[in-house]
Parts: sequence; C-alpha cells; structure tokens
Amino acid sequence: MLTPESSLAAPTVAHREPDVARARLAKRAVVRAVEHLLREPGPTGHVDYVPDGVRLAFGKQPVVHLQQQFLGIPVYEARRQVRLSADGEVLIVKGAALRVPGDTATTPRVSAPQAVRLAADYLVRRCHGAIQTSPRPARIVCQFSSPTRPTVLRKRPFKNPLTAHLALFPRAQDVRLAWVVHLILPRPGEAYELLVAADVGEVLRCRRTTDCAAFEGLVFDFDPDTSRRVHRPFPRSRQEFPSLNNVTPAGFPFTWCRTGATRGNNTACFVGNTTKTFKGTVSGGITRFAPSDDRGTDQRLLNAFYVCNLMHDLFYLLGFDEVAGNFQDHNAAGGGGNDAIVVRIFDSDEVGGSANFTSLRDGNAPEMNLGRFKGRHTALDAGVVIHEFVHGVTSRLVGGGQFNDPLRGKPQSEAMAEGYSDYFALTIQNHFRRRAQVPETVLFGSWVAQNGATGWRRHAYDAAFPRTYADLGGGSLSERHDAGQVWCAVLLAIHRRYADLEGGDAAAKDRADEEVWRLVLESLGVCRVAGDAPHFLDGRDALQEAFDGLAGEGVIGGDLNAKMAAMATSFKAFGLGPNARSPSSGFAGIVTDFGP
Repeated sequence: MLTPESSLAAPTVAHREPDVARARLAKRAVVRAVEHLLREPGPTGHVDYVPDGVRLAFGKQPVVHLQQQFLGIPVYEARRQVRLSADGEVLIVKGAALRVPGDTATTPRVSAPQAVRLAADYLVRRCHGAIQTSPRPARIVCQFSSPTRPTVLRKRPFKNPLTAHLALFPRAQDVRLAWVVHLILPRPGEAYELLVAADVGEVLRCRRTTDCAAFEGLVFDFDPDTSRRVHRPFPRSRQEFPSLNNVTPAGFPFTWCRTGATRGNNTACFVGNTTKTFKGTVSGGITRFAPSDDRGTDQRLLNAFYVCNLMHDLFYLLGFDEVAGNFQDHNAAGGGGNDAIVVRIFDSDEVGGSANFTSLRDGNAPEMNLGRFKGRHTALDAGVVIHEFVHGVTSRLVGGGQFNDPLRGKPQSEAMAEGYSDYFALTIQNHFRRRAQVPETVLFGSWVAQNGATGWRRHAYDAAFPRTYADLGGGSLSERHDAGQVWCAVLLAIHRRYADLEGGDAAAKDRADEEVWRLVLESLGVCRVAGDAPHFLDGRDALQEAFDGLAGEGVIGGDLNAKMAAMATSFKAFGLGPNARSPSSGFAGIVTDFGP
C-alpha cells in the first residue's frame, strides 16, 4: 500500500514560478489528499494512488491529481481529484476508485512487439488496406524495467516514436492487463492509441488521438450588421488572445473539430432535438465550413460552434480549466469529463425566451438552446452566445463544480447571473472589436433586438446608466434581466476606472480587460453560498477578497491603492458602500449606502 510520505513525487503548481512556500503548500496538499483517499471506505480490492501534480484553483485552493495504480501499474483513466482549502481541509473529491482484485495478473504473456503487430494489423483492417505494414516484427529500441515495462520500438511504416507500456484496463466486471500502444500513421494527422490485452492479444480499444490537419470556418465575428463573414482558423492561434502574462497551457490551442462537423471535444451543435450537424468539405488537406446561406441553419450551427469554442479557449486561459469544471468530453488534467456543451439550434422563438442555458454539475453535459427573436436568430449574435456561455461558467465556479446552478432560485442571485453574463458579453466583444478596429459598443444584443438605442435591455450600458441598488424590487426592477443590469453596470464601472488608471488608451483597455476578467472569475470562486443564495453584497465582498489575493500574487499591478479606491468608488456609486445591507437574497429590506 502506498503511504502518503512515499507519494511525494515532484508535485508542481501549474502556471506559477516555484518557490519555497508554494512547494511546502503542494507537499502538504499531497499528503492530505492521499491520506483522505486511503481512508475512504471505497470498493473492495486493492487501491493505492500516485499523485501527479498540484495546482492552485482560484489562486489559493490546492487541487491534487492522483492516478490509481496496482503494484506500480496504472489503472487506465482511473484518476482522482481532491480540492482542499488553503488550510488543508478537503472540500471536493472527484472521480471514483475502481475495484482491482488482489490476484490481478501483472505479468504479460504477450510481448510488446507482439502487441504492436496486433495493433498494426487491426489498423490495417480498419483502414481498408490504405496502409501496408512491413512483415518484419517490431524492433525494440529500448525497454525499461519498471512495472509498466515502457518500451520504445520501430516498425515500418509507422512514424517514430512508437511506444508501448502496460496498464490495467477496467472492463465490465473485470480488470485486464493490457499494452497501451501508440501508433502514428505515415498519412498526415493520423495517430492512434490501442489497448491490446496482454494475455490473449485481443484489441480492447482503439481511439484516434489526432485530427484532420486544418479546419477553417466562414463566420460572423460579431453579428451580420457589424461586419461581413470572414474565414477564421479552427482553432484560433494563441496570438489571437490576450497576453495574460504570456502563459500558454500545454497543448494550447486545443482541437475544436474531430470529424469535420460542428461537434468536438468542447462543443456539439445540433439542429433542434436531433443529432444533425453541419459538415465541412475537404480540399487540399483543409476542412472548410462555408454555408451557402449566411442566415440559414448551417450558418447558425457554425456561428454558435465558433463562438462557444472561442470562449472555451479564452476562459481556459483565464483559469476556467478542467479542474475548475469547464466543458470538455475528454479531460487531460482532472475534472469531470463527458460534458461538452450541447448547443441546439431551433428555427423558432419558442425555446424558453429565444436563448437559454441549462446548467448541470461537472461531468454532466449542459445544454444551450438558441432560437429566433423578432425574426433574427440569436446564434448569429455573438454577444448572446457569449452571455449564455457565461451562465455555464458562473454555475460551475460559484460553490464549485458539484453545486448545481447556485445562482438560481433567489431574485438577487438570478440578477447577478444575468449581470455577470452581460458584463463578459460586452467586454469580450469590445476586446475583439478593438483588435478588428470596429467601434466598441455599450449595447447588449442590439442586432438580434433590432434596437440601436438600448439593445436587448432597458438601458444602454454607458456612463449615464441611471439605475442603482435602490431600484431593485418594489415593481421598479423586479425582473432578473432588468435587475441584473445594475450588477453588470457595477462591474463595468470598475472595468472603466481600471482602464483610466492604466492610461485610457487601447493598450490600457487591454490591460484592464485581463485584470478585471481575472478579478471577476476569482471572485466567483470565493463568493458566499452557505445558507441563503448569494446577493449583491456577497458579490461585492467576493470581489474585494479576490482583489487582495490577486494583488498579493502580482496579477493586479500598478497603483494598488488607487485601484482599490476605484473599486470602492464604483460600489458606492451604485449604493453598495460598506454600510449597505440586505437581509436575504430577495429584494425586500435592502438598505443602500452611497457613501460620502
């Protein structure tokens, strides 16, 4: 049995420079996580773990990833994730231990070269003779003596490196020893992982691990009136996103498409309640999505697919990754998988308000529904798609990925959810508008609402926004979108003041984007959820707490006192000063504080 002390194998903190304090925090987190898992009642059978990394969620909560193993051999895809508080209390445990009988075989009867031959023959049959393998057996270049017997081999016509190692593969009621073989075909963009049983040589699983060489789509960046359709690569390159301290996660940008259709690891776009997608055409090694009708169903599918994937990558860079509970079918770094966003495109306005998002716990696929409003389709308005996407982000971050839809059920909580979504929809669009030299906007959903004065809201989000916390409820701002405008206006006021402090030019606005986006996302992770659902004052306090944490880590720079004062001024301008009170998350009993 692996002991906690023996499991401290090179923990790392992702995206941060190592130092003594963080190394100690990582070590303590690993010990606590392993101790907790080993105390679990769990299934019968042999269970132990090897930690393979530590990162900090929301800047302060250690998240430990662990691989289940048996006698030094990993159990295939049996991974656990433990999130702890800053003081070491276990908060969330994800994943389940698998039963491994004590008499499970760990010595292969099939050799690595034999497993490679079986895997190669399987691919030849699968590819219908499109490839031919050499009759010579695979040649071992080197093999190591660890329990997994990692082996490097050569075999024509496969490209190097050709590797194999042992793992335990759970199947139905048993666990089988298998060789995990990786083969790269000579054709561009084709690599496979095959699991070959190490007793009788049966191929247990085969999956493709790379995709077509290139994809591009003809899309609207914003909406059909703001700009014409343009060809965009799928995915967008790292240079297309904010710098964010020039941090680039391993493997970024991530694959959007897998089969030449509007369905991938992050998003799947379907026509209504069917599984019908829009498929691209292949020419010269590039799969192109170019709908003939720029307002038709195919364009709607493509545009929603494009915007959702773009948001997946942007929020990933901001910290909304697998551990934080993002939306992916296959996760490479923890978190619950099988939860890519399902987007359904309806040719009607009867989808629960023309656009909506159904949130589910991490590991369960959420659903976005997009329909028409007054003859225009919401899928073609990027701001609306971003708004709905952010509903998914807030539902996963507030209270953690296992708290189902924490901002629903209470008036102020629901207003906050709408405000967060409007805020990100506007600021993200304006960031990309500046890059495209398109005028910024203070209107949400103006294209789909066909309203150039206030957009799809009561008021424009300009400096003259007239409402405050005092207007909530009482018949004045009781509908959640109307009340949510106040929360969005608070966030925008902070955003604009930060940009002014940075200098007010385009570069200053970019810096404010990065700082305030991080600030708002971090605040979601520390927002109060115990007891009554969050209200505006909880959101205010969470922003202040997030500011302290991010300023301490150097994420927020410049004149910290001035930025703290700018945030306090923004709160007071809307009646959310330090003496404001709210007895619940309803609208009754609100006491405002506009300060001196």
